[in-house]
Amino acid sequence: MGPPHQGGTGKAHRIMDKKSSNHAQSRHIIPVMTPQVKQDALFRLKSVLGHVDGVIRMLEREEYCIDVIKQVAAIEVALKKVSAVLLKNHLDTCVAVAINEKSPTVRTRVVRELLEIFQTNKRASETFNRSSINKNRKLKGKSHGKRSSMQHAG
Repeated sequence: MGPPHQGGTGKAHRIMDKKSSNHAQSRHIIPVMTPQVKQDALFRLKSVLGHVDGVIRMLEREEYCIDVIKQVAAIEVALKKVSAVLLKNHLDTCVAVAINEKSPTVRTRVVRELLEIFQTNKRASETFNRSSINKNRKLKGKSHGKRSSMQHAG
């Protein structure tokens, strides 16, 4: 990233160019993450890191699967909170500045980036859901097969 720059809003900004970010299409001003958001996100991520270490220990001790799954779900929720904090900051800073830009290219790029994030998250959720459904069908098929063979034996 380039050097800090004072934008029209009085907030610190950084000037980005093609060398500093693969998302930057042209040289333009992008707001910096606020110190409070950075501190909050780092705190949350470090907490998640500790939580992941705990889940690893649970697996090494071969603890009850449901207990491990509950902890993994808690980690997922914590990561979603980090994303929410970062997204709010992005909307409050980068998107707000881009909307006021004279260049339609900058506005279009910011909107496209947001759409990409939401589409990526949607695809990940859909993939997870399809995978879970397929696994459940396979398990149900196996259990039905066992029941029918037991019924024939009896």
